[in-house]
Amino acid sequence: MKVLLSVALAICLFGALPADAQQGSDSGMDFLGVYAPPIFDGGGPPRRQPEIIPLSEAGRQAVADYDPVLDNPRLQDDCAPEFMPRLLWTGNPIELRQEDGGTLIIHYERGDTYRYVAMNGEPPPADRENAPLGYSVGRWDGDILVIETSHMVGEPISGGSQPLSLEARVTERYWREPGSMDLQLELEIDDPVYYTETFTMGREFIWAPEEEIRDWTCVDFGDSTEPPDIEEFLRMLEEL
Repeated sequence: MKVLLSVALAICLFGALPADAQQGSDSGMDFLGVYAPPIFDGGGPPRRQPEIIPLSEAGRQAVADYDPVLDNPRLQDDCAPEFMPRLLWTGNPIELRQEDGGTLIIHYERGDTYRYVAMNGEPPPADRENAPLGYSVGRWDGDILVIETSHMVGEPISGGSQPLSLEARVTERYWREPGSMDLQLELEIDDPVYYTETFTMGREFIWAPEEEIRDWTCVDFGDSTEPPDIEEFLRMLEEL
C-alpha cells in the first residue's frame, strides 16, 4: 500500500479582474480566514448526502466500469494533482483570502493547492480547456457565497460510486449559521450525463484563526501496481 506524503501543487489560474469585482456580501461579511475540519474518526470529515444517489443508466455503467486500482490517479502517481470537487472533502485546513482586483483565493493545505475564484462572475472563455480544478466564478447572494465550477476533468466526486462527467457543473454555497463563525458548505451536483436530477452534498469547516496552512512536500513512491524498487525507496528516504 502506498504511503502518501503529499500531493503536487495544483493551480488553476485566472486573468486580472476588473476593479469593481464584488469584494464581499451586502452586509460586509467576507468569510476570510483559516478553517479546520471538524473532529472525525478516519474516512474523511463527516458529510451530508442523499441516501440514494440519482444515477442515470450511464452513471450506473460508469460505477460498474470503475476500477479502484487503475482508475485511481493516486495509485499511479503519489503526486497527482488534486481535483474538483473531491478536494472539498479533504480533512486538512483551508484558508480564504482576497487578492487585489477581487479574486478570491482558497488555499488548501492538501497538496498545497490553490483555487482562484473570479468574483466578477465572468463566464469561462469559449476555448477554456478542462483542468483538475476546473474554472470557478463566484458571487454573493445576500450573505451566502456562491461559487460555480465547470470545465473539470471528470474525476469521481468522492469515490467510484459517484462518477462525474466532463459536462458536470458544481455549485458551492457557503454560509454561517447565526452566532457562529464556522462555515457551512452545500454542494449542488448538476451532471445530466451520469445523474437523472441535481442533488446536494454538504459538510462543515470549523473557524480556526489560530491554525496555519503547513508546508506540504510531495514524494512519489511510484506506481503501486508495479513491484516496489527497494533501492530507490531507500535513496528517497536518505534525501528526506
